[in-house]
Amino acid sequence: MEKYNVMFIDDDVAILETFESMLRFKENEWNMTFAPSGEEAWQFMQDTQFDVITLDVDMPDINGIDLLKRIKADPKTSATKVVMVTGLQDADLKRQALELGAADLLPKPIRMIDLIARINNVLRVKRYEDELLEKNKTLHNQLAHIQFMELVGMIAAKNIHDLKNINMIIMGFLELMKMDVEPDSPLMESLSEMETATKRMDTRVKHILKVGKPSLNIRTLNVVDVLKEALAMIEPFFPKGKSAAWEEPVEKYYTRMAHARLIQVFLNLLIQATESVSKKETVSISLDTVNKESVPDCPEMNKDYLRIIIRDNGKSLSANALKRLCELDDSKEGVQQRNTGFLVSKEVMEEAGGCMKVSADPERGTIRTMLIPLVEKEEEKESLQDPLLRE
Repeated sequence: MEKYNVMFIDDDVAILETFESMLRFKENEWNMTFAPSGEEAWQFMQDTQFDVITLDVDMPDINGIDLLKRIKADPKTSATKVVMVTGLQDADLKRQALELGAADLLPKPIRMIDLIARINNVLRVKRYEDELLEKNKTLHNQLAHIQFMELVGMIAAKNIHDLKNINMIIMGFLELMKMDVEPDSPLMESLSEMETATKRMDTRVKHILKVGKPSLNIRTLNVVDVLKEALAMIEPFFPKGKSAAWEEPVEKYYTRMAHARLIQVFLNLLIQATESVSKKETVSISLDTVNKESVPDCPEMNKDYLRIIIRDNGKSLSANALKRLCELDDSKEGVQQRNTGFLVSKEVMEEAGGCMKVSADPERGTIRTMLIPLVEKEEEKESLQDPLLRE
């Protein structure tokens, strides 16, 4: 456990000695410094970042108010919490201390129980503020990353259109060349292989262009069709020669969601799964229907749902990693992106009336379970804006 840096400033040495004696039991929690003057305290603050200081108002060399002004004016020390200690009853002085940034006021004579309670309370507030600052920093970095990815997307979209046109020209020339080549010649075989490659390129380009122009209108979707789209898009993420193991159902399953949101969830979970497998391991997908009675741990359930389980048999996530999936402030960029993808996907599913969870099994890898609310195909209503955009 990290210890807090706490300094006590008072020109009465006897008071400081009393503090030092009576606060020994806090040595496991606080690194304590005792300063008999304002100037000496200021010198300590040049070398140590203190979390909290208690500051006597009435001191001969520099009074507490002037030192408080100096502390709050210096960027190096301005974050330090200051508890002003005074035996004076001057209301204006107390008001001035609070206006200058004092965190609390403590009257003399000081009771030790009050001193400890005030310091603990100020430390608690400071801890919350530090956590908030760190989260704000994380969000700022994520915003910068999102804006950068928007730029990448804009550049990619322009280039993809050019690539599509170039690919179409190549396909046209291949068709013309095939007309002048004997069907059983070696050249025809090479041309056919090139044609297959250009068709694959055309499919990839169409996928990228579709993702680049997402549909955010809520409508009735064939879930399996959207899953197939996502699987085609993530094909390059699999080790060479590998793909997801699944059996496309004969039945059609429909839900009401924005196409962009549903495919975003599939892409997030499938890419996470592919990152966990090697050449010897697999990603498998299973689909079945469930109702509220068969899945009691999903409180939002009130109708029939399509359960999609995406499982990889790679190294399963640890208990700590599963816990961190619900946090945004992981220091590792790749882990942070995975966590953000999970949180966004979970929110999308809950907005749609479904739910999602991730579990780990040492023998079977990581298991990602989605419950998607089902509707009848006829249930076509006027398109509504994406609920995430309505807020």
